Amino acid sequence: MEKGKLIPLISAAVLAIVAVVVVINNQRNNVSFDKLIVTYKDQKNEYDTVTVDDVIVVKDVSFWVVSTVRKSIVLNSSNSLLVNGKESTEIEVNLNKATDVCFSEDDCIIMQLL
Repeated sequence: MEKGKLIPLISAAVLAIVAVVVVINNQRNNVSFDKLIVTYKDQKNEYDTVTVDDVIVVKDVSFWVVSTVRKSIVLNSSNSLLVNGKESTEIEVNLNKATDVCFSEDDCIIMQLL
């Protein structure tokens, strides 16, 4: 085979291999959540579809969804709450991790992404 024809053939093969590796890596890392579970006083609410601007109300406190990504969502609350022990109005809920959001020390909700 001529040298002039061999170089483009090798370049095309290398680019094809790189493309296959990138596609496989993206599929492996594409973990997304199926639902948000909000548990408050033995009452469990499951939200299958969570989009930006959705509002979830628990005990007269509104939670607005401000961001959804593959592995987490971010909510803002209408009141300042204890989020995992720290006072905040912003709650980040990560995939497969429970987030405690407390109105007071003995009055908490648990948010989970599954």
